[in-house]
Amino acid sequence: MDSCTLKDMLYMTVSDVKTTDDEVIFTMDEGSRFKFFHVQDCCEDVGVSGIEGDLQSLVGAQITGVAENVTTGDDYDSGSWTKTVYTFRTEKSEVKISWLGTSNGYYSEGVDLMKFARTI
Repeated sequence: MDSCTLKDMLYMTVSDVKTTDDEVIFTMDEGSRFKFFHVQDCCEDVGVSGIEGDLQSLVGAQITGVAENVTTGDDYDSGSWTKTVYTFRTEKSEVKISWLGTSNGYYSEGVDLMKFARTI
């Protein structure tokens, strides 16, 4: 398991993509996997809040563009929030995966990305 950046996904072909409320895993043709997730702690909640576009349209396609857009704010009643939107582009489609993190203002609301090397 290695830390990585979104750019590490560029020009790789997606062979599978799976999502739950709290993680998204891309498997690439050459066998590596990219996992978007958040390790939950006290007084915070981070998870997938929406998907715009057809996630399965990425399967079999090469990632030609990736972007991350982060917006933060404060809610005086309950703490703070962070909205993170990841955009994945191929020649034929674009998919946006939105995450929402909330906390009492003292905890991380961000999304982590790890790369798992191909297993033999």
